[in-house]
Amino acid sequence: MLVDRTVERNRDLRPFRVAGWLVGTATVQTGDFTFNSGLKSPMKIESDVLRRPEFAGTHEEIAEDLADLIREKGVKPDVVVGVLTGADSFTRRVADFLGCEAAARLGNTDTPEKRQLVHGEIIPGQRVVIVEDAFTTGGNTFSTKKQVEAEGGEVVLAVSIFDYGFPVADRNFEAAGLPRASLTKLNDVISVLHATKHDGLVLRLREWRDHTVPEFFARQG
Repeated sequence: MLVDRTVERNRDLRPFRVAGWLVGTATVQTGDFTFNSGLKSPMKIESDVLRRPEFAGTHEEIAEDLADLIREKGVKPDVVVGVLTGADSFTRRVADFLGCEAAARLGNTDTPEKRQLVHGEIIPGQRVVIVEDAFTTGGNTFSTKKQVEAEGGEVVLAVSIFDYGFPVADRNFEAAGLPRASLTKLNDVISVLHATKHDGLVLRLREWRDHTVPEFFARQG
């Protein structure tokens, strides 16, 4: 997939540009999925798709966008930590763009295979930004934050490529006192799908967003 470099790199167009890339590369996958929370979903973000050689240009652009997002928040991290659920492939390039160190931690996925991929030192007192592929409720982010803090790091920001925009995530991040920011959100993806005539999927996602999600989390208390 060729990246459209005629589109200016500005924060106003970025959510739709990134949403277009996620849809165009099939990083947005549709089907019947279940999140760790138990919420059933008609879509998920499969960021490993962007590791494919044919999407190298898109991967690079998204890494640069993540670095821009961190700069816009006024944060100068010592270390960028990728969560080993999909974001780690971006971490090294984000760190390169920012001129800092890169590391990876487990998040909620603690398996022997994942443990072998943990890398990078965190020195006590260092300022850390966590990089995720997608925010759902924040569970992976908070697990990673706990790991970083156990090593003496200070987590000052969490960023992601995509955010489902669940109100429960807003509450969880606010309660944790952790600022978060994302390149694109569910409503942006829905707008791109609408513009590309995926009408059936648009209806399904709107129904899920407006009814299934709030009803599920209301039952969770």
